[in-house]
Amino acid sequence: MNLPSSFCPSLKKKEFSSRSVARALSIQCVFMLDYPEHNMEMFLFPIVKSRTHALFCDNETYSLDVEFAQSIIFGVKEHKIALQDSIQTGLLKLRTLSLLEEVTKSILLCGAWELKYALQNPIAVILYEYVQWAKHFLPEEGGYGFVHGVLDNIRPLLRSEI
Repeated sequence: MNLPSSFCPSLKKKEFSSRSVARALSIQCVFMLDYPEHNMEMFLFPIVKSRTHALFCDNETYSLDVEFAQSIIFGVKEHKIALQDSIQTGLLKLRTLSLLEEVTKSILLCGAWELKYALQNPIAVILYEYVQWAKHFLPEEGGYGFVHGVLDNIRPLLRSEI
């Protein structure tokens, strides 16, 4: 299926780590969790089988850390309510989680899960990665700054620093 060029922003060819690709896939799948009309398992099956993901409209596939992606996706699914409570705390009463765009919520849920449960991953890497994906998935009007601010606000709630 060829998408109109407006759906495929021109991007410079960039190498993505298999974990970075896993994060992008996780954001996409978490977005689908609340929409039964989107069959996440059908979407996920060929990607998991090939261990690659076509992130953009550039006819390229990128190597994927399948286990990491699945741990984020199913971890968010299992701990969603607690993660949402943490995110709401990080919004500092300026907004409510229910009024955020679904993509923003998906990015924040994945980032919050990784801060809480992927303890082997450095905080700086987690923040950087989700800000980078926010730049891709969200409008340019500062959505990535908002994501960074919320994740940074909830970081102390989700992970104690030694």
